[in-house]
Amino acid sequence: MNEYKFTPQTESVFKDAKQLTLDLHRSSVDLDIFFHCFLSKLSLSCSHILEAYNVIDDLRLVSALEVRAKKPNKTSSGKYSSKLKKLIENCSDLQKENFNADYISPEIIFMGMLDENFRPKAISKTFDEKEIDSLITDIVAFIQDIDLLKNNPEGDSEYEYETKQWVEM
Repeated sequence: MNEYKFTPQTESVFKDAKQLTLDLHRSSVDLDIFFHCFLSKLSLSCSHILEAYNVIDDLRLVSALEVRAKKPNKTSSGKYSSKLKKLIENCSDLQKENFNADYISPEIIFMGMLDENFRPKAISKTFDEKEIDSLITDIVAFIQDIDLLKNNPEGDSEYEYETKQWVEM
């Protein structure tokens, strides 16, 4: 993952996921473990998006149960699973191609985990497809508003002002 740029918060999630994987004696950092650590250090923006669905506590509980159910392996490693690597690669491409950023934001990682190919079990058990589509729309709207503020920092609307407050946090 060294070839990708992340926010310090996301780098911390990777570090915690490696440590949890080793503590659980798992062979690699998988999507469920990564998501569990992602939830424990949820960014303000992702937290704000999820608050609208009133599921943060339920999501954390389901995630904890999924991680707890994992059986230890004979050998443990902090390496990343192929699926997690592919998720990050897809997030990097998405971020560069659609949002012109040189780093992978927590919102893009969250949106990437909503893809059916990279979906942690906790997401599948907490959201139906309609809610997942709605979450994706909310994340894209949030990211696009941030880009609009970069292009027009003196925005006049109240909504832009609220978004600007998130950016400055």
